[in-house]
Amino acid sequence: MPGAWVAMPTICSSRRTVAFRACVSWADEGSNQCSQWADEGSNQCSQWADEGSNQCSQWADEGSNQCCDWWPCSWLCAAFYWVANWVCQAWYWVANWVCQAWYWVANWVCQAWYWVANWVCQLWYWVAKWVCLTSVWVFYLFCIGGDGGSAFLLTDGSILMNECSSGYGTRRWWKLSPDPAGNYTGGTWIRVADSINGRKYFASAVLADGRLVVAGGEYSDTSGGNKQDESPKCEIYDPVADTWTQIATPGNLAQVGDAACCMLADGRLLIADINSTNTFLLSPVVGGRSKACQDYESSRGVLGADGRRHCGHAGERESTERRKVRSRLRPVGRGRGAGGQHR
Repeated sequence: MPGAWVAMPTICSSRRTVAFRACVSWADEGSNQCSQWADEGSNQCSQWADEGSNQCSQWADEGSNQCCDWWPCSWLCAAFYWVANWVCQAWYWVANWVCQAWYWVANWVCQAWYWVANWVCQLWYWVAKWVCLTSVWVFYLFCIGGDGGSAFLLTDGSILMNECSSGYGTRRWWKLSPDPAGNYTGGTWIRVADSINGRKYFASAVLADGRLVVAGGEYSDTSGGNKQDESPKCEIYDPVADTWTQIATPGNLAQVGDAACCMLADGRLLIADINSTNTFLLSPVVGGRSKACQDYESSRGVLGADGRRHCGHAGERESTERRKVRSRLRPVGRGRGAGGQHR
């Protein structure tokens, strides 16, 4: 089974817009159904008036035909016929007047429904808008004291977050470690090493060994000040050593910006060029293939287009500290996640 999409909760503003559209659709549908009901009622009423008039005329004719032809009986029959026809005509006009009155009243009710329903929808929209704005301002005024940016869940359970300023990413980073019970509400924030560059809207991925890769940035301070430069700069953060290291740009691209990226099952990072159809792969470490990589290849039979096996490498000897941390990490070959920074 390839999988299934699951709907997630929407943000307040999106929910407001969707609800407003649904409300307007409900108002239009109700108005159309009401108009249809009014038309059907008017048609049925007119049909009822016509049938009643025809039956009345038929009754008058039959009564006249059955009358006697001798006086004064014939005079009485003529009087009956004239009165009966007058009654039938009166029925016809009164019934049609009732039908016309029904039609106009019903249509007025439908028009009133339409305007009231649309007014309710407009009221809902603005009330919801102010509720959303109020919640946002309450959040910014009372719930936060800084500028939080992109956040990443590392493989040891801690959260790494970039600090922003005036809407732009900075070089400052913070890490939240949960308390001994595993709760983040009682966790501790500490300042970690600064990155080489500040960036906003960038490709990123947490590798299986716990390191974080950040690449590009639609906005960055590479040139000295924050501006839209589609930066090509890439770097990797090691949470054990608490260091940032600059790495090569994919394919020596002039721009990386907010490129799309994806973590593959073998631990490599796939990233796309924003200006072409070219794609590039990043192997997390250098050296010989790891045991996990060999196991993965032998079980999946993964071969590249050139017939060679391609996988992440693990030739570097790990420090004692890293081995201790790795015992809390996920198995090699499975990244925690990847993706560009969302707007």
